[in-house]
Amino acid sequence: MPPAAPCAGYRPRRPHLQKVQKTDTDHPPGGLGTATARLLHSKGCSLALLYAPFESQRRDKILEATFGSTTSSGVSAFECDITDETSVAAAFQQIERHSQSQSESKAFPSILVNAAGYVSVQPLEETSQQEAMRNFLPNLLGPFNASTAFFRMYRRRVDAAGAAGGSADGEGRVPPGRIVSISSQASHVALDGHGAYCASKAGLNGLTRCMASEWGGRGVTANTVSPTGKSSVLSCDCGCGTCNAVRERD
Repeated sequence: MPPAAPCAGYRPRRPHLQKVQKTDTDHPPGGLGTATARLLHSKGCSLALLYAPFESQRRDKILEATFGSTTSSGVSAFECDITDETSVAAAFQQIERHSQSQSESKAFPSILVNAAGYVSVQPLEETSQQEAMRNFLPNLLGPFNASTAFFRMYRRRVDAAGAAGGSADGEGRVPPGRIVSISSQASHVALDGHGAYCASKAGLNGLTRCMASEWGGRGVTANTVSPTGKSSVLSCDCGCGTCNAVRERD
């Protein structure tokens, strides 16, 4: 029997691999995190957005492009390095204080979406430890730091609401906690040239299963979403020569 032919449109990629890398901050917003934020805001959710320190000069531009204003109602932004435990703790303390302020008295932080990401493409044997860590830190350690900080904050608010008579969101109910992390098909299959990225996303899936196991009975569920190919700020089909330098599989 002859070997199976590759499916239509398939091209072996390894001979064409380039050492390229992208983060979701290299271009104007337009990825899954942005779409999720817009959707939640359109449904009446108050948003607390985290931006990296190196994005501080672009913060207003990003808010304007995403929400049409730098002062959109129900949208607040906080500087945070998600790969640093101290920075994450400080940011979530700010979020907690803000959600308890008079202007946000009915806001109860109950949903966390982990959407930050980084990808680089190169043959596995040419991937340095430094480059591997650039994938591991934001894709795995970042969600670990943010999720544990969120869980602690959520439980503090729930416990405080119970001690005060049970009103957590201004309407006499405590909303369930939800953590959703953006994973990737790369967590399930081997993608040539994406060794460090695949490992980081597979680790995120394992972490999420542990969160679900430990926290599900304490009011917080945890899930991942594993998209396949999508044109985004990490990869697009616009032909600009920059965006399509890397074919990110999210």
